[in-house]
Amino acid sequence: MLQRSSTAKVQSWCALLLRLLHRRGKRRALLLRLRLLLGELSLKGLEQNGLVKRTLFASVPPRVDDALTPLGRTLVEPLRALKKWTRVHQDELREARRDHARRAVKPW
Repeated sequence: MLQRSSTAKVQSWCALLLRLLHRRGKRRALLLRLRLLLGELSLKGLEQNGLVKRTLFASVPPRVDDALTPLGRTLVEPLRALKKWTRVHQDELREARRDHARRAVKPW
């Protein structure tokens, strides 16, 4: 259960990670912090799925550049649409979370 929960949390950050890679120059510092926070797990997963290309440089200190592949770039517009949908429905989503919390069975 813990592993499934951890994986879900990492996957939920993937959309942000893809967006940051798309806006690379503007958000470089945030991308680096996010990479440190999530470790390599999500980036490797994105690479395995063909969404990100990782280039390793044998330098001191070691350097890795990540970039969206053509397949990864196809996700930019759907992610923008999802962001817009979230903004439009944020009040409904917030109310649904409140309703769920009120109905939730307390373990104690």
